[in-house]
Amino acid sequence: MNTRFVSPRGVATTATLFLFATSLSHGMPAKLHTSVLTELAKMEACLQKGSYAEAKARAEAVWAPRGLTYAIDESNLSLGQIPVVRDAVQRAVQTWSVSLDEPGFFQPETLARANVVFAFVPKVRYNGGCAAGYAVWSRRVTDWGAGHFTSRISASLQIALNDQSGKPIKGSALAHAAMHELGHVLGLADSPKIGAVMGPMVPGRTPSQPEPIEAEAVASLRDEATSYGRASEQFLAIRAQNR
Repeated sequence: MNTRFVSPRGVATTATLFLFATSLSHGMPAKLHTSVLTELAKMEACLQKGSYAEAKARAEAVWAPRGLTYAIDESNLSLGQIPVVRDAVQRAVQTWSVSLDEPGFFQPETLARANVVFAFVPKVRYNGGCAAGYAVWSRRVTDWGAGHFTSRISASLQIALNDQSGKPIKGSALAHAAMHELGHVLGLADSPKIGAVMGPMVPGRTPSQPEPIEAEAVASLRDEATSYGRASEQFLAIRAQNR
């Protein structure tokens, strides 16, 4: 849930001593976050017990068939920071859309309605140190009764504008932090690999796009969730025909 600052040699600075979360790969080419593994398990359990509407909703909470919307909270930004922040977010959402081969997957929206909200702050505190970014997200499935379920992905992403010494972070590094936190929303876990989007922030080693293994992991995850969703739709259709 965080991107840490690392010195050029790859050694964590004394101000940022925290580890990355890891998870089982579940047969995917890169590590997935435990939250999406839990959702996959819930989908399977729903299918097995015949709760097809719930399985479909849970699949859509991972698959995001209609894409995701985003907004930037600019309330605390200076006039000079706004264009830099907008450019970083635009690069992040465009890069992930291209990597997923889904142009327009991320669409701008108002703060009140957006799935993903970016907030750029002077510093992000985490476990007593400084982080380049921090993400809090959820995949909520709501049971409205009578077999009607809906799902929604929500995420609040904090990105640090300054490093541990107080110096402004360059736009390319801000874009990396934004891409990293979006990677969590899409289902990826942190990686220790320097130069990877899901890896730590290292001066001079800022990735411009996800590695193929990272993009493949998200694509494979969404393909698996899509399979659950389509299977659920088929079972629901069969059930309706037999009534």
